[in-house]
Amino acid sequence: MSKPLSVLDLLKQDIRYRDRIIIAFAVIATLMAAALVRMPSQISIYHPPDLSQKGQISKIGEVPPSTVYSFSVIFLERLMYCKDNCGDDYPATLNGVKTYLTPACFTQLKDHYQKNIGLYQNRTRSIQPLDNVGFDFHKVEQIDNKTWHVTEHFLLDERIRGTAIREIYMKYPMKIIKSNLTTALNPYQLQMDCFYADPTRISADDLEKIKK
Repeated sequence: MSKPLSVLDLLKQDIRYRDRIIIAFAVIATLMAAALVRMPSQISIYHPPDLSQKGQISKIGEVPPSTVYSFSVIFLERLMYCKDNCGDDYPATLNGVKTYLTPACFTQLKDHYQKNIGLYQNRTRSIQPLDNVGFDFHKVEQIDNKTWHVTEHFLLDERIRGTAIREIYMKYPMKIIKSNLTTALNPYQLQMDCFYADPTRISADDLEKIKK
């Protein structure tokens, strides 16, 4: 038969239990603090532009096709635009949007400019999407979780001293990748990796099909 515990023994036992509980809480608090330190201070959640049609579930870091499409179209318009003289405007723009281009693409575009500078001098340039086109899922193909192919059609307008030298419709097959740059350098955290195929001129027959 076990010996009854004295009041002192019960008090010591109670203290030991409390010590164990305190130690357990201390361990849990330490683990939680370590987890908080490892958590990112900022997360990226991308939303499509129109949520009115149906509910939208967004995963952290997952980029919807509409965001990829919007980025690629807006960025290409900015990259191609030359207000006064492409000989001066284009290299300035190229350096200004460097963080939105992959290093390989930046080098490719810069080399093309330097080797063909005569094609840029004394001309203005702009591109704009066709009036009746916009985002469509078939225009964005996801290659993997960090790579997309985006295809869109633009009117290319080039002029020398106000005189049009090229007004043609072009298809631009753009390659977009998810970037690891911080949002301070690249808020979209997307980059253009030039083109997955050569840009091509749109024939009159194809243009009619696109406009329908």
